[in-house]
Amino acid sequence: AYEITYGDWSSDVCSSDLGRAPSWSKTYRPFRSPSAIPPVSSGNSIHPNCLNMSDAPKSKGKIIVFGILFWYPLAGVTYQFLHYLLGLRQLGYDVYYIEDSGRWVYDPLLNDMSPDVSGNLEMVVPYLKAHGFGDRWAFRGNYPDGKCYGMTEAQILQLYREADAFLNVTGAQEIRDEHRAIKRRIYVESDPFASQVKVAKGDQGMIDMLAAHDTHFSFGENLGASDCDVPIEKFNWLPTRQPVAVELWD
Repeated sequence: AYEITYGDWSSDVCSSDLGRAPSWSKTYRPFRSPSAIPPVSSGNSIHPNCLNMSDAPKSKGKIIVFGILFWYPLAGVTYQFLHYLLGLRQLGYDVYYIEDSGRWVYDPLLNDMSPDVSGNLEMVVPYLKAHGFGDRWAFRGNYPDGKCYGMTEAQILQLYREADAFLNVTGAQEIRDEHRAIKRRIYVESDPFASQVKVAKGDQGMIDMLAAHDTHFSFGENLGASDCDVPIEKFNWLPTRQPVAVELWD
């Protein structure tokens, strides 16, 4: 079973026919031990299963999930984003996970920030592979000497041109011109209050970040209510909750 309770953003902003979700498949790829993950080349070759969906059932559209899987490779974060990926796939979407940030990543072994994401990938990518997303992820370090892993840079840019929507979960992805080409730009806030206060105080960086999205969801279900003192200005916040793929507890 799949559950998104209260304020189902998918039915509000992605499609009009998402009132029900298909049952979960019990078949997942087996877990594989981490191995070294080399950066991809900058060539234009396309993995056979990556963007060619001609043999797959017709999907409701391509959706990108932006997040912090590789930036902060801890167990809770990994499962937070697996819920989104699995849920969207079961709803009938063609789902990809992308990190394309100018930030260095957090290395838990160093307990410090680092430009080298390879160790984090070795921890997280096996879980993406185990759930069928082995060819549907990318990390592009958009900083000096940053490398590209998973999908090639050409594939990432092609996906940006073709995607129907993105979910910027936790607001992790800074929005650049190539992201603005995506038709629907959905902000999903998991930690309410700070952004609303920054907007109220005139923080132009936060205002610009939120304005780059056309729809805004928050785990703050009471935002805008008469008994909620959090200031609401400029943006319409819709309530949502963390999706739950209950199969992950089997």
